[in-house]
Amino acid sequence: MTVRTQLSPGLPQVRADAELLRRVLVNLIDNAAEAMEGAAVREITLSTRLGTNGETLEIVLADSGHGIAPQDKDRLFLPHFSTRQRGTGLGLAIADRIVTEHHGTIRVEDNQPQGARFTIRLPAADLPAAVPPAAAAGAANGTASPGASQSASPAVPIPQSGAKG
Repeated sequence: MTVRTQLSPGLPQVRADAELLRRVLVNLIDNAAEAMEGAAVREITLSTRLGTNGETLEIVLADSGHGIAPQDKDRLFLPHFSTRQRGTGLGLAIADRIVTEHHGTIRVEDNQPQGARFTIRLPAADLPAAVPPAAAAGAANGTASPGASQSASPAVPIPQSGAKG
């Protein structure tokens, strides 16, 4: 299996729980790997880019598997719906809920020439252009700077080309 990344440089951060977003991506990658079993071409592409409105960040995961049947796309994110014999139907429902709780969206479409493509859109964090190091450190350890909401998740940088994570 080949995994390719196309990570845009200079993307804004998103206000999110990094571990929960990691769970979403791991679920999508696991599903993609399973969908490609037996396929001649086994490729996953993970890309990031700024949304067309400039206010969202998009994370796109595409695979070269068998794709998703048109009649299944509307039900794919419903609890207990699965296209797999051993699936519980909870993985994508949980992924959808996590993304929604981060004020984002997740959708599926056909990948070309074959496979499925999932696009996650998350709002960019409303951070000042220059965050003082002390405020950034406070956000990283869960403390809020003056005037910030205590319930807000810390801003999470999205990996960029050449970045290690």
